[in-house]
Amino acid sequence: MFAVPSLSYSLLTLNHTLLILYISNAAPTECIVNTKLSAANRASGVLRKSFLKCDRRNLPTVGKWHQFVGDAGTKIPNSCVPTQRCGSHAPGWMQGEHPKKEDGVVDRKVCFHWSNNCCRWSVMIKVRNCGGHYVYKLEKPPTCYLRYCGDKGHSKRTILYFGFVYLFFFSNIFKITLPHELKGLI
Repeated sequence: MFAVPSLSYSLLTLNHTLLILYISNAAPTECIVNTKLSAANRASGVLRKSFLKCDRRNLPTVGKWHQFVGDAGTKIPNSCVPTQRCGSHAPGWMQGEHPKKEDGVVDRKVCFHWSNNCCRWSVMIKVRNCGGHYVYKLEKPPTCYLRYCGDKGHSKRTILYFGFVYLFFFSNIFKITLPHELKGLI
């Protein structure tokens, strides 16, 4: 047995024929070959201005693997993003935790926040932990104007909607005692 960087080889003979078997220790292809999403207007902390983007129409690499980098952030947020963020009306965020590396590829639901509903529309995607970053196989959103968000500028908070009033509960900032009926919502 001998080794070459990222590959291990075994030499075997079978009926006087030399067989070369190898096992790759390299990262999965999607961890190396993917589309980088880096636009600042894709960040969940950026309020939509005059531009309006739609991943159903404007993301030509739907169905392929993507990595969030740079001004967009490093991953899809996994808590609800306020509307009118990420360059669109309805920002996309991921339900559930990001996988561990040993989990391999997992399915996750991405929700799009609109009309006082943090999951007004949704789509299933695939996610992989590549060690130092995450990659996502993004699927076409069900309508416009929905957009996958990066986590740059995202604050972890719970948004409760009562009539025309939004209550924001920021982690580790305020100590608030809630009525018994609301405790299960946060």
